[in-house]
Amino acid sequence: MGQLHDQHEDVVTEIVGRLRLDAAAESALYLALQELQLHQVELEQQNLALHEAQQALEASRDRYSTLYDFAPIGYASLSSRGIIQDINMTGAALLGQERSSLIGHPLANQLVSGGSRRELFSFLRRASTSRGHPSRPRGRATGEVQITATDIDRPRTVRLDGLMVTDNEGGETCLTSLVDITDNKLMERDIRLSNAKLSSILTAAPIGIGLVRDRTFQWLNPRFLQMVGYADHELIGKSSTAVYPDDREFHRGGLEKYEQIAATGSSEIETRFRCKDGGIRDIFLRSTLLNRTAPDEGAIFTAMDITERKLAEKRQHLASSVLENVSWGVMVTDASLCIVETNPAFSRITGYSTKELLGRDPQILSSGRHSKEFYESMRKQLVDTGKWEGEMWNRRKSGSVFPGWITISQIRDAAGDVSHYACTLTDITNQMQLPASN
Repeated sequence: MGQLHDQHEDVVTEIVGRLRLDAAAESALYLALQELQLHQVELEQQNLALHEAQQALEASRDRYSTLYDFAPIGYASLSSRGIIQDINMTGAALLGQERSSLIGHPLANQLVSGGSRRELFSFLRRASTSRGHPSRPRGRATGEVQITATDIDRPRTVRLDGLMVTDNEGGETCLTSLVDITDNKLMERDIRLSNAKLSSILTAAPIGIGLVRDRTFQWLNPRFLQMVGYADHELIGKSSTAVYPDDREFHRGGLEKYEQIAATGSSEIETRFRCKDGGIRDIFLRSTLLNRTAPDEGAIFTAMDITERKLAEKRQHLASSVLENVSWGVMVTDASLCIVETNPAFSRITGYSTKELLGRDPQILSSGRHSKEFYESMRKQLVDTGKWEGEMWNRRKSGSVFPGWITISQIRDAAGDVSHYACTLTDITNQMQLPASN
Protein backbone atom coordinates (compact mmCIF):
# COMPACT_ATOMS: atom_id res chain seq x y z
CA MET A 1 0.00 0.00 0.00
CA GLY A 2 2.99 2.34 0.67
CA GLN A 3 4.28 1.61 -2.83
CA LEU A 4 0.92 2.61 -4.34
CA HIS A 5 1.02 5.81 -2.31
CA ASP A 6 4.49 6.67 -3.69
CA GLN A 7 3.35 5.90 -7.25
CA HIS A 8 0.38 8.25 -6.83
CA GLU A 9 2.67 10.97 -5.49
CA ASP A 10 4.89 10.69 -8.58
CA VAL A 11 1.93 10.77 -10.96
CA VAL A 12 0.39 13.82 -9.29
CA THR A 13 3.74 15.65 -9.24
CA GLU A 14 4.16 14.98 -12.97
CA ILE A 15 0.59 16.19 -13.70
CA VAL A 16 1.10 19.36 -11.65
CA GLY A 17 4.37 20.06 -13.45
CA ARG A 18 2.74 19.72 -16.84
CA LEU A 19 -0.34 21.75 -15.97
CA ARG A 20 1.66 24.54 -14.27
CA LEU A 21 -1.17 25.06 -11.74
CA ASP A 22 -1.20 27.93 -9.34
CA ALA A 23 -0.78 27.31 -5.66
CA ALA A 24 -4.53 27.14 -4.88
CA ALA A 25 -5.30 24.63 -7.63
CA GLU A 26 -2.29 22.56 -6.68
CA SER A 27 -3.46 22.45 -3.06
CA ALA A 28 -6.95 21.37 -4.11
CA LEU A 29 -5.48 18.62 -6.27
CA TYR A 30 -3.38 17.30 -3.40
CA LEU A 31 -6.46 17.25 -1.12
CA ALA A 32 -8.41 15.27 -3.72
CA LEU A 33 -5.49 12.83 -3.93
CA GLN A 34 -5.54 12.28 -0.17
CA GLU A 35 -9.29 11.57 -0.24
CA LEU A 36 -8.79 9.06 -3.04
CA GLN A 37 -6.02 7.41 -1.06
CA LEU A 38 -8.26 7.10 2.03
CA HIS A 39 -11.04 5.65 -0.08
CA GLN A 40 -8.62 3.15 -1.57
CA VAL A 41 -7.52 2.07 1.91
CA GLU A 42 -11.15 1.55 2.92
CA LEU A 43 -11.79 -0.51 -0.19
CA GLU A 44 -8.74 -2.63 0.48
CA GLN A 45 -9.85 -3.21 4.08
CA GLN A 46 -13.35 -4.14 2.93
CA ASN A 47 -11.89 -6.50 0.34
CA LEU A 48 -9.75 -8.16 3.05
CA ALA A 49 -12.76 -8.53 5.36
CA LEU A 50 -14.82 -9.95 2.48
CA HIS A 51 -12.07 -12.45 1.72
CA GLU A 52 -11.87 -13.53 5.36
CA ALA A 53 -15.67 -13.84 5.51
CA GLN A 54 -15.63 -15.96 2.35
CA GLN A 55 -12.97 -18.24 3.89
CA ALA A 56 -15.00 -18.53 7.11
CA LEU A 57 -18.11 -19.30 5.08
CA GLU A 58 -16.30 -22.00 3.14
CA ALA A 59 -14.93 -23.48 6.37
CA SER A 60 -18.40 -23.40 7.88
CA ARG A 61 -19.82 -25.01 4.75
CA ASP A 62 -17.19 -27.74 4.95
CA ARG A 63 -17.97 -28.33 8.60
CA TYR A 64 -21.68 -28.46 7.87
CA SER A 65 -21.09 -30.80 4.93
CA THR A 66 -19.02 -33.13 7.12
CA LEU A 67 -21.59 -32.99 9.90
CA TYR A 68 -24.43 -33.58 7.45
CA ASP A 69 -22.76 -36.41 5.56
CA PHE A 70 -21.37 -38.30 8.53
CA ALA A 71 -24.08 -37.67 11.12
CA PRO A 72 -24.97 -40.83 13.09
CA ILE A 73 -28.44 -40.91 11.49
CA GLY A 74 -29.55 -40.58 7.92
CA TYR A 75 -30.92 -37.31 6.51
CA ALA A 76 -32.77 -36.88 3.25
CA SER A 77 -34.73 -34.21 1.44
CA LEU A 78 -37.80 -35.68 -0.24
CA SER A 79 -40.24 -34.15 -2.64
CA SER A 80 -43.94 -34.36 -1.86
CA ARG A 81 -44.00 -37.40 -4.16
CA GLY A 82 -41.16 -39.11 -2.32
CA ILE A 83 -38.36 -38.34 -4.82
CA ILE A 84 -34.96 -38.18 -3.13
CA GLN A 85 -33.62 -34.66 -3.74
CA ASP A 86 -30.63 -35.02 -1.44
CA ILE A 87 -29.39 -37.58 1.05
CA ASN A 88 -26.37 -37.77 3.32
CA MET A 89 -23.74 -40.50 3.33
CA THR A 90 -25.26 -42.20 6.41
CA GLY A 91 -28.67 -42.34 4.74
CA ALA A 92 -27.18 -43.76 1.54
CA ALA A 93 -25.30 -46.39 3.55
CA LEU A 94 -28.51 -47.28 5.36
CA LEU A 95 -30.21 -47.84 2.01
CA GLY A 96 -27.17 -49.78 0.78
CA GLN A 97 -26.71 -47.58 -2.32
CA GLU A 98 -24.34 -44.96 -3.65
CA ARG A 99 -25.67 -41.47 -3.05
CA SER A 100 -25.43 -40.59 -6.74
CA SER A 101 -27.67 -43.56 -7.64
CA LEU A 102 -30.35 -42.44 -5.16
CA ILE A 103 -30.73 -38.73 -5.89
CA GLY A 104 -33.56 -38.13 -8.34
CA HIS A 105 -35.14 -41.54 -7.72
CA PRO A 106 -38.16 -42.49 -5.57
CA LEU A 107 -37.48 -43.67 -2.04
CA ALA A 108 -40.29 -46.19 -2.63
CA ASN A 109 -37.93 -48.15 -4.91
CA GLN A 110 -35.94 -49.13 -1.81
CA LEU A 111 -38.92 -50.48 0.15
CA VAL A 112 -39.71 -54.18 0.40
CA SER A 113 -43.49 -54.26 0.21
CA GLY A 114 -46.58 -52.46 -0.90
CA GLY A 115 -47.47 -51.93 2.73
CA SER A 116 -44.25 -49.99 3.33
CA ARG A 117 -44.85 -47.92 0.17
CA ARG A 118 -48.35 -47.03 1.32
CA GLU A 119 -46.92 -46.04 4.73
CA LEU A 120 -44.33 -43.81 2.98
CA PHE A 121 -46.99 -41.88 1.05
CA SER A 122 -49.18 -41.67 4.14
CA PHE A 123 -46.16 -40.25 6.00
CA LEU A 124 -45.66 -37.62 3.27
CA ARG A 125 -49.35 -36.64 3.40
CA ARG A 126 -49.18 -36.27 7.18
CA ALA A 127 -46.04 -34.17 6.84
CA SER A 128 -47.74 -31.97 4.26
CA THR A 129 -50.58 -31.15 6.64
CA SER A 130 -48.05 -29.88 9.19
CA ARG A 131 -45.78 -28.01 6.77
CA GLY A 132 -44.19 -24.73 7.69
CA HIS A 133 -41.23 -22.49 6.95
CA PRO A 134 -37.81 -23.99 7.78
CA SER A 135 -37.27 -21.30 10.39
CA ARG A 136 -40.77 -21.76 11.81
CA PRO A 137 -41.54 -25.51 12.01
CA ARG A 138 -45.10 -26.25 13.05
CA GLY A 139 -45.19 -30.00 13.51
CA ARG A 140 -43.78 -33.39 12.59
CA ALA A 141 -44.85 -36.59 10.92
CA THR A 142 -43.46 -40.01 11.76
CA GLY A 143 -43.69 -43.42 10.18
CA GLU A 144 -42.02 -46.82 9.91
CA VAL A 145 -41.06 -48.56 6.69
CA GLN A 146 -39.05 -51.64 5.79
CA ILE A 147 -36.20 -51.41 3.32
CA THR A 148 -34.24 -54.05 1.46
CA ALA A 149 -30.96 -54.81 3.22
CA THR A 150 -27.88 -56.19 1.47
CA ASP A 151 -25.82 -56.97 4.59
CA ILE A 152 -28.36 -58.94 6.65
CA ASP A 153 -30.82 -61.70 5.79
CA ARG A 154 -33.91 -59.73 6.71
CA PRO A 155 -35.36 -56.31 5.88
CA ARG A 156 -34.37 -53.31 7.95
CA THR A 157 -37.01 -51.38 9.80
CA VAL A 158 -36.47 -47.61 9.46
CA ARG A 159 -38.23 -44.87 11.38
CA LEU A 160 -39.00 -41.74 9.36
CA ASP A 161 -39.28 -38.40 11.15
CA GLY A 162 -39.98 -35.49 8.86
CA LEU A 163 -41.22 -31.96 8.39
CA MET A 164 -42.59 -30.59 5.11
CA VAL A 165 -41.31 -27.05 4.39
CA THR A 166 -42.33 -24.64 1.67
CA ASP A 167 -39.82 -22.44 -0.22
CA ASN A 168 -40.47 -18.93 -1.49
CA GLU A 169 -41.75 -20.29 -4.80
CA GLY A 170 -44.27 -22.63 -3.16
CA GLY A 171 -42.27 -25.82 -3.65
CA GLU A 172 -42.51 -28.49 -0.93
CA THR A 173 -39.61 -30.44 0.53
CA CYS A 174 -39.89 -32.97 3.33
CA LEU A 175 -36.83 -32.75 5.58
CA THR A 176 -36.57 -36.32 6.80
CA SER A 177 -34.42 -38.25 9.23
CA LEU A 178 -33.95 -42.00 8.73
CA VAL A 179 -33.10 -44.09 11.80
CA ASP A 180 -32.42 -47.83 11.71
CA ILE A 181 -34.60 -49.35 14.46
CA THR A 182 -34.25 -52.98 13.35
CA ASP A 183 -32.49 -54.04 16.54
CA ASN A 184 -35.03 -52.15 18.65
CA LYS A 185 -37.91 -53.89 16.89
CA LEU A 186 -36.26 -57.28 17.36
CA MET A 187 -35.71 -56.47 21.03
CA GLU A 188 -39.35 -55.41 21.39
CA ARG A 189 -40.42 -58.66 19.73
CA ASP A 190 -38.21 -60.70 22.05
CA ILE A 191 -39.59 -58.84 25.06
CA ARG A 192 -43.16 -59.50 23.88
CA LEU A 193 -42.40 -63.19 23.38
CA SER A 194 -40.67 -63.37 26.76
CA ASN A 195 -43.60 -61.65 28.46
CA ALA A 196 -46.05 -63.96 26.68
CA LYS A 197 -44.07 -67.02 27.81
CA LEU A 198 -43.86 -65.71 31.35
CA SER A 199 -47.58 -64.96 31.36
CA SER A 200 -48.33 -68.47 30.10
CA ILE A 201 -46.09 -70.02 32.74
CA LEU A 202 -47.65 -67.98 35.54
CA THR A 203 -51.15 -68.72 34.27
CA ALA A 204 -50.53 -72.46 33.96
CA ALA A 205 -48.45 -72.80 37.13
CA PRO A 206 -49.81 -75.48 39.47
CA ILE A 207 -49.16 -73.28 42.52
CA GLY A 208 -50.57 -69.91 43.49
CA ILE A 209 -48.45 -66.92 42.50
CA GLY A 210 -49.03 -63.25 43.26
CA LEU A 211 -47.58 -59.80 43.79
CA VAL A 212 -48.16 -57.86 47.00
CA ARG A 213 -47.20 -54.35 47.97
CA ASP A 214 -47.64 -53.24 51.57
CA ARG A 215 -49.57 -56.52 52.12
CA THR A 216 -52.07 -55.50 49.44
CA PHE A 217 -52.73 -57.77 46.45
CA GLN A 218 -51.53 -56.26 43.16
CA TRP A 219 -51.72 -59.31 40.87
CA LEU A 220 -52.79 -62.94 41.31
CA ASN A 221 -52.58 -65.92 38.98
CA PRO A 222 -55.59 -68.18 38.25
CA ARG A 223 -54.33 -71.01 40.48
CA PHE A 224 -54.23 -68.74 43.54
CA LEU A 225 -57.75 -67.52 42.86
CA GLN A 226 -58.92 -71.11 42.39
CA MET A 227 -57.19 -72.09 45.63
CA VAL A 228 -59.03 -69.50 47.75
CA GLY A 229 -62.26 -69.42 45.73
CA TYR A 230 -62.29 -65.67 45.01
CA ALA A 231 -62.62 -63.80 41.72
CA ASP A 232 -59.83 -61.47 40.61
CA HIS A 233 -61.79 -58.27 41.29
CA GLU A 234 -62.62 -59.41 44.82
CA LEU A 235 -58.97 -59.42 45.91
CA ILE A 236 -56.92 -57.09 43.68
CA GLY A 237 -56.30 -53.85 45.56
CA LYS A 238 -57.50 -55.43 48.81
CA SER A 239 -55.49 -56.25 51.93
CA SER A 240 -54.21 -59.81 52.13
CA THR A 241 -55.99 -60.09 55.48
CA ALA A 242 -58.99 -61.14 53.35
CA VAL A 243 -57.55 -64.67 52.98
CA TYR A 244 -56.41 -65.22 56.57
CA PRO A 245 -58.67 -66.97 59.09
CA ASP A 246 -58.23 -64.22 61.71
CA ASP A 247 -56.14 -61.16 62.59
CA ARG A 248 -53.95 -63.22 64.90
CA GLU A 249 -52.77 -65.50 62.08
CA PHE A 250 -52.41 -62.49 59.75
CA HIS A 251 -50.09 -60.72 62.19
CA ARG A 252 -48.23 -63.88 63.24
CA GLY A 253 -47.50 -64.84 59.64
CA GLY A 254 -46.54 -61.28 58.76
CA LEU A 255 -44.13 -60.98 61.67
CA GLU A 256 -42.41 -64.28 60.86
CA LYS A 257 -42.29 -63.52 57.15
CA TYR A 258 -40.91 -59.98 57.38
CA GLU A 259 -38.29 -60.94 59.96
CA GLN A 260 -36.88 -63.41 57.43
CA ILE A 261 -37.19 -60.93 54.54
CA ALA A 262 -35.35 -58.24 56.51
CA ALA A 263 -32.47 -60.68 57.05
CA THR A 264 -32.23 -62.43 53.66
CA GLY A 265 -34.62 -60.76 51.21
CA SER A 266 -36.91 -63.81 51.12
CA SER A 267 -38.98 -65.97 53.46
CA GLU A 268 -40.56 -69.41 53.81
CA ILE A 269 -43.37 -69.96 56.29
CA GLU A 270 -46.33 -72.24 56.89
CA THR A 271 -49.62 -70.49 57.50
CA ARG A 272 -53.34 -70.97 56.97
CA PHE A 273 -55.76 -69.36 54.51
CA ARG A 274 -59.51 -69.05 54.82
CA CYS A 275 -61.27 -69.70 51.51
CA LYS A 276 -64.33 -67.80 50.37
CA ASP A 277 -66.53 -70.78 51.32
CA GLY A 278 -65.12 -70.68 54.88
CA GLY A 279 -62.83 -73.69 54.51
CA ILE A 280 -59.38 -73.52 56.08
CA ARG A 281 -56.35 -74.62 54.04
CA ASP A 282 -52.77 -75.18 55.16
CA ILE A 283 -50.41 -73.12 53.00
CA PHE A 284 -46.66 -73.12 52.39
CA LEU A 285 -45.86 -69.49 51.56
CA ARG A 286 -42.59 -68.37 49.95
CA SER A 287 -41.96 -64.63 49.38
CA THR A 288 -39.11 -62.70 47.70
CA LEU A 289 -38.62 -58.94 47.40
CA LEU A 290 -38.69 -57.56 43.86
CA ASN A 291 -35.88 -55.19 44.80
CA ARG A 292 -34.08 -55.69 48.07
CA THR A 293 -32.78 -52.10 48.01
CA ALA A 294 -36.35 -50.81 47.62
CA PRO A 295 -38.70 -52.98 49.72
CA ASP A 296 -41.61 -50.63 49.02
CA GLU A 297 -41.74 -51.97 45.43
CA GLY A 298 -43.33 -55.12 46.81
CA ALA A 299 -42.72 -58.86 46.82
CA ILE A 300 -43.57 -61.81 44.63
CA PHE A 301 -44.98 -64.82 46.46
CA THR A 302 -45.86 -68.44 45.79
CA ALA A 303 -48.53 -70.26 47.77
CA MET A 304 -48.72 -74.07 47.82
CA ASP A 305 -51.75 -75.83 49.29
CA ILE A 306 -50.25 -78.41 51.67
CA THR A 307 -53.51 -79.37 53.38
CA GLU A 308 -53.44 -82.92 52.01
CA ARG A 309 -49.77 -83.27 52.85
CA LYS A 310 -50.41 -82.13 56.42
CA LEU A 311 -53.27 -84.62 56.73
CA ALA A 312 -51.03 -87.36 55.32
CA GLU A 313 -48.33 -86.41 57.82
CA LYS A 314 -50.84 -86.64 60.63
CA ARG A 315 -52.06 -90.02 59.41
CA GLN A 316 -48.48 -91.22 59.04
CA HIS A 317 -47.65 -89.99 62.52
CA LEU A 318 -50.73 -91.74 63.87
CA ALA A 319 -49.83 -94.95 62.03
CA SER A 320 -46.27 -94.74 63.32
CA SER A 321 -47.55 -94.25 66.85
CA VAL A 322 -49.83 -97.27 66.50
CA LEU A 323 -47.01 -99.44 65.11
CA GLU A 324 -44.73 -98.32 67.91
CA ASN A 325 -47.25 -99.38 70.53
CA VAL A 326 -49.10 -102.48 69.23
CA SER A 327 -48.26 -105.84 70.79
CA TRP A 328 -47.88 -107.76 67.53
CA GLY A 329 -44.87 -107.58 65.30
CA VAL A 330 -44.95 -105.78 61.93
CA MET A 331 -42.47 -106.23 59.11
CA VAL A 332 -42.52 -104.52 55.68
CA THR A 333 -40.51 -105.65 52.65
CA ASP A 334 -40.15 -104.20 49.18
CA ALA A 335 -41.33 -106.05 46.07
CA SER A 336 -38.05 -108.00 45.92
CA LEU A 337 -38.57 -109.18 49.54
CA CYS A 338 -35.89 -107.03 51.18
CA ILE A 339 -36.90 -105.88 54.67
CA VAL A 340 -37.40 -102.08 54.79
CA GLU A 341 -39.13 -101.59 58.16
CA THR A 342 -40.02 -103.36 61.41
CA ASN A 343 -41.69 -102.19 64.61
CA PRO A 344 -40.48 -102.56 68.23
CA ALA A 345 -42.80 -105.55 68.88
CA PHE A 346 -41.23 -107.43 65.96
CA SER A 347 -37.78 -106.84 67.44
CA ARG A 348 -39.01 -107.96 70.86
CA ILE A 349 -40.48 -111.19 69.46
CA THR A 350 -37.55 -112.14 67.17
CA GLY A 351 -34.65 -110.68 69.09
CA TYR A 352 -33.40 -108.79 66.00
CA SER A 353 -33.19 -105.01 66.03
CA THR A 354 -34.58 -103.07 63.08
CA LYS A 355 -31.04 -102.08 62.07
CA GLU A 356 -30.01 -105.76 61.91
CA LEU A 357 -32.97 -106.66 59.68
CA LEU A 358 -32.96 -103.77 57.17
CA GLY A 359 -32.04 -105.01 53.70
CA ARG A 360 -32.15 -108.68 54.74
CA ASP A 361 -34.37 -111.43 53.34
CA PRO A 362 -37.15 -112.69 55.67
CA GLN A 363 -35.57 -116.15 55.28
CA ILE A 364 -33.29 -115.06 58.13
CA LEU A 365 -36.24 -116.06 60.37
CA SER A 366 -36.78 -119.47 58.73
CA SER A 367 -37.07 -122.33 61.21
CA GLY A 368 -36.38 -125.04 58.63
CA ARG A 369 -39.56 -126.89 59.69
CA HIS A 370 -41.62 -126.17 56.56
CA SER A 371 -41.44 -127.96 53.23
CA LYS A 372 -40.92 -126.53 49.78
CA GLU A 373 -44.58 -127.25 49.01
CA PHE A 374 -45.62 -125.13 52.00
CA TYR A 375 -43.88 -122.05 50.61
CA GLU A 376 -45.11 -122.68 47.05
CA SER A 377 -48.70 -122.85 48.33
CA MET A 378 -48.14 -119.59 50.25
CA ARG A 379 -46.80 -117.79 47.18
CA LYS A 380 -49.65 -119.04 44.99
CA GLN A 381 -52.27 -117.79 47.42
CA LEU A 382 -50.52 -114.40 47.64
CA VAL A 383 -50.51 -114.10 43.85
CA ASP A 384 -54.13 -115.23 43.51
CA THR A 385 -55.69 -113.32 46.41
CA GLY A 386 -53.07 -110.78 47.49
CA LYS A 387 -53.06 -112.19 51.00
CA TRP A 388 -51.91 -115.23 53.03
CA GLU A 389 -52.63 -116.07 56.63
CA GLY A 390 -51.62 -119.02 58.75
CA GLU A 391 -49.33 -120.64 61.34
CA MET A 392 -45.59 -120.68 60.74
CA TRP A 393 -42.63 -121.70 62.81
CA ASN A 394 -39.90 -119.02 63.04
CA ARG A 395 -36.41 -118.83 64.46
CA ARG A 396 -35.30 -116.10 66.89
CA LYS A 397 -31.86 -114.50 66.86
CA SER A 398 -31.02 -116.75 69.82
CA GLY A 399 -31.65 -119.83 67.66
CA SER A 400 -34.81 -120.94 69.45
CA VAL A 401 -37.89 -121.62 67.36
CA PHE A 402 -41.43 -120.54 68.12
CA PRO A 403 -44.83 -120.77 66.48
CA GLY A 404 -46.35 -117.60 65.10
CA TRP A 405 -49.55 -116.50 63.46
CA ILE A 406 -48.54 -114.77 60.23
CA THR A 407 -50.57 -112.48 58.00
CA ILE A 408 -48.96 -111.32 54.72
CA SER A 409 -50.65 -108.74 52.41
CA GLN A 410 -49.63 -107.22 49.11
CA ILE A 411 -49.38 -103.42 48.84
CA ARG A 412 -49.85 -102.00 45.36
CA ASP A 413 -48.81 -98.58 43.95
CA ALA A 414 -50.93 -96.18 41.91
CA ALA A 415 -50.16 -98.16 38.74
CA GLY A 416 -51.47 -101.35 40.33
CA ASP A 417 -48.07 -103.00 40.63
CA VAL A 418 -46.93 -104.71 43.84
CA SER A 419 -44.58 -102.31 45.62
CA HIS A 420 -44.37 -103.85 49.12
CA TYR A 421 -45.45 -106.70 51.34
CA ALA A 422 -46.74 -106.13 54.90
CA CYS A 423 -46.44 -108.92 57.43
CA THR A 424 -47.82 -109.16 60.96
CA LEU A 425 -46.43 -111.64 63.46
CA THR A 426 -48.00 -112.87 66.71
CA ASP A 427 -46.20 -115.28 69.04
CA ILE A 428 -48.74 -118.03 69.78
CA THR A 429 -46.48 -120.24 71.90
CA ASN A 430 -48.74 -119.93 74.93
CA GLN A 431 -51.82 -120.72 72.86
CA MET A 432 -50.60 -124.03 71.53
CA GLN A 433 -51.03 -127.27 73.41
CA LEU A 434 -48.70 -129.31 71.25
CA PRO A 435 -45.88 -128.37 68.88
CA ALA A 436 -47.18 -127.70 65.43
CA SER A 437 -45.86 -129.58 62.43
CA ASN A 438 -46.68 -130.36 58.86
